[in-house]
Amino acid sequence: MSPSPVLIIGREASPTGQLLEQASIRFLRVETLPEALAQLEAARPALVVLHADVLEAEEGRVRETFAARAGKHRVPVVLLASRDAPVELIEAGWRAGVDDCIFLPLSPAQVAERLDAVAKEPAVLGANARRAPRAIVVSGDDAGLRTRLADLLEHSGYHVLDVGGEPPAVLPTEGRVHLLVVAGSSFRAGVAELRRVGTLLGPLASKDVPRAVIAPGVAAHAHESAPGLELLDRSAHIEALVGRIDRLVDRGPYDLRANARVPFFCPVEFREGGSSAPPPWRSGYTFNVTSGGVFVRTLVPPRAGVALEMRIRVTTTREEFPVTGVVAWANRYPGRRVYSYPVGMGVQFLGPPISRRLASLIELCREQVSAA
Repeated sequence: MSPSPVLIIGREASPTGQLLEQASIRFLRVETLPEALAQLEAARPALVVLHADVLEAEEGRVRETFAARAGKHRVPVVLLASRDAPVELIEAGWRAGVDDCIFLPLSPAQVAERLDAVAKEPAVLGANARRAPRAIVVSGDDAGLRTRLADLLEHSGYHVLDVGGEPPAVLPTEGRVHLLVVAGSSFRAGVAELRRVGTLLGPLASKDVPRAVIAPGVAAHAHESAPGLELLDRSAHIEALVGRIDRLVDRGPYDLRANARVPFFCPVEFREGGSSAPPPWRSGYTFNVTSGGVFVRTLVPPRAGVALEMRIRVTTTREEFPVTGVVAWANRYPGRRVYSYPVGMGVQFLGPPISRRLASLIELCREQVSAA
């Protein structure tokens, strides 16, 4: 059987295809999102390379295209963009469920490395293990919210399983589930999915496990809520939803003041440190940060415990900040499973404090979130 191809989406796809062809990497090239959806069904690609021009022009349709694949054949999506990609583009990619970012000019080796990474069977525990993590299962037909919520919860220290209608084969924390959360397009859809997932999980989701439904207009259904079921309105800020979830699992408030998370969408490059012959830089993007660390979305995270050199590019001010850190945890792409962990890594800053300028930018972002 020949390997699955790479699907390239974009009007500038021809040069990308030529580079992959020179490296003997199979690919399909389309210009429009309807063509892309057809190829996702027919060709079952191993990887999607999405040109930035498509995301800039049609963010909503990009989200719809990949949301239509929810619960079906999973495929990782890599954004191909400039190192100076604007914050708005990176944030749009995160909202659309992009798993990684490769910077122009494209090297076929970057694509080959990601194809190799997604083909491997990832370890569920081991390098991913954290001290006494609490497991949260998320589901629901609001794929965009579900993905963003899973990212933030994972960065908060939970271990998140995004379930596509089947019970996970392996669970962290000795098989215990601490919360079921459904992001639904409506109250009725959310409740129905909550019942279905609860049934599928069986004894792993006992009656004393709290449950939550996030959907539009849930206040009108408050009289239908049952004990142990929390109704959260879809209109709430996503950080507020995380705070409510913290209280549901009785962990205390997530806002630790100086170390509170803030949205921070930037291109980032990283490589393993401490070597006389440094390896090539890898890439990804950040979506939130604290004064103590950062979450990086990438399909090629190093293993937990590895020291890193990083370059964080704040494109709105055309600044680049070198930082050092250590991989606190890493989740590789889960393969063709019906559930997943948020892809990427949490990096704890090390060495000298981050620069005053970067700290001031983080504080500015925090103030903007507080004012929102």
